[in-house]
Amino acid sequence: MSRVVHGKRADGSFGLDVAMPGGDAYADDRNDATKFSFSSDWTDIVKYSQFGKVSVPVSGAAPTPYETIHTIVPIPNYGYVPHFEARQWDGANRVYDDWANFSDGFGVRVECFVSAISFQRFSNPYSVIYLVYRYPTDQQ
Repeated sequence: MSRVVHGKRADGSFGLDVAMPGGDAYADDRNDATKFSFSSDWTDIVKYSQFGKVSVPVSGAAPTPYETIHTIVPIPNYGYVPHFEARQWDGANRVYDDWANFSDGFGVRVECFVSAISFQRFSNPYSVIYLVYRYPTDQQ
């Protein structure tokens, strides 16, 4: 079992493949992004599992952020917290990378768990676009 193949593969082709923990970079199907974190054959730099748009209504004040309303989006359960990206979307043609709203002091609280993403907003509703990648976050 090999986590990394750099050079000649089992099928005779050449490339660089990096398997996920428990995977075999030499024997597994490198088109299965649940088993690989990278393959030089991929046309995209990383594989993603889900993307979408979500509306995040105002959740209201509470003693702690965890005691208010969240917008929950189910995501595939890989057995680990996957990497994700979230950006504010104006509903038309603008996407904001740095989207804290300093006029009201709040942005959107976004948390990713093993099988869901939680979005929360304290003031003014937001629209969000998100992308979930098929590799673990750095915090695991």
